[in-house]
Amino acid sequence: MNTDERRWNVGVWICVFLFATFASAQAKLTFVKSFPESIPDYYRVVLLQNGEAEYATAADDPQPVQFKISEELVKQAFDLADKLNHFKGESLEMRRKIANMGKKTLTYENGAERGSQSFNYSERPEAMDLVNLFERISNTQQANIELDRIMHFDKLGLMKHLLQVEIQLDHKDLAEPVLLVPNLEAIAVNKTYMDIARLRARIILNKIQMSAK
Repeated sequence: MNTDERRWNVGVWICVFLFATFASAQAKLTFVKSFPESIPDYYRVVLLQNGEAEYATAADDPQPVQFKISEELVKQAFDLADKLNHFKGESLEMRRKIANMGKKTLTYENGAERGSQSFNYSERPEAMDLVNLFERISNTQQANIELDRIMHFDKLGLMKHLLQVEIQLDHKDLAEPVLLVPNLEAIAVNKTYMDIARLRARIILNKIQMSAK
């Protein structure tokens, strides 16, 4: 390992340590979904009340993605957690059996207070609204991860993925699509990508900018 690689690894671990240290000082929501044979089959979103967040696709992921969530979305998430009594008390699980839709675990932590529940599906609309919010965050992160991969290793597959991203955006399946902007801007100006892919990236960028107004 050369000096630059060592410095990069040290920097990553410092960021993870600082996130964990800061997280212990304020309210935190954690959402974990485990659903074998789905893509991804596991993911975790950690959201702090100040908007700092992280995303991981493995329980032991040493380098989760660090990102920032808007105040509006943070408020939505914590307001829903408040309505659910921070996941304490009555079970959120639906009583009658239905098809497996993946194990979902919601956890609230704030100092000594902690509440957590796991369920397949809930009849509480607040619980499913919160699940949907976290799933939309995951959709955005997955779209970004795949964009980054395709930009480097599968340029011919870029147009297909951009169309999928646009469909998700149009269907409002992406939370904080602004997080996609850096990769989309890089595609839009890079002449090594096909012109139709660069044009599609500019179209998606315009849609994101218009929705933010």
